[in-house]
Amino acid sequence: MPARSPTVRRRRLGSELRRLRETAGLTIEKVAEDLECSSSKISRIETAQVTATPRDVRDMLEIYQVHGQQREELLRVAREARQKGWWQAYRDLPYSAVADLETEASSIRMYSALLVPGLLQTIHRRSRWCSTRRSCTGWSADARSCARSCNVWPTP
Repeated sequence: MPARSPTVRRRRLGSELRRLRETAGLTIEKVAEDLECSSSKISRIETAQVTATPRDVRDMLEIYQVHGQQREELLRVAREARQKGWWQAYRDLPYSAVADLETEASSIRMYSALLVPGLLQTIHRRSRWCSTRRSCTGWSADARSCARSCNVWPTP
């Protein structure tokens, strides 16, 4: 199973928490008061600007009176959202934010008239292409590009 994207998980969790808060008829200020935190913290959690701790999510769900399977599912998503993605080890990888989002993508569309898209290149092809370029050190056939390809196209 491929790695999961913490960013996508955070966004899903935040939008679901917002929906539950609105369904319960509560304002951000009221929830913040009940949790004894700032309203900006609740807002940042709902907009996925910060990662919510499982404790924050548990307390919010208690206020929203969410129980049972839905509660367990949201707590699981909160725990998964706190995990680091595989690309965190390669922070100098160009477009690392794209690597985060493509992990959860159901399809990727790319047009390139001159090159085979990077995810479809074999290590040998990438190595040959990079050997002809002076500025190709970031995308040479090394562990970073292999990790990206392996996580997007996992072996069965």
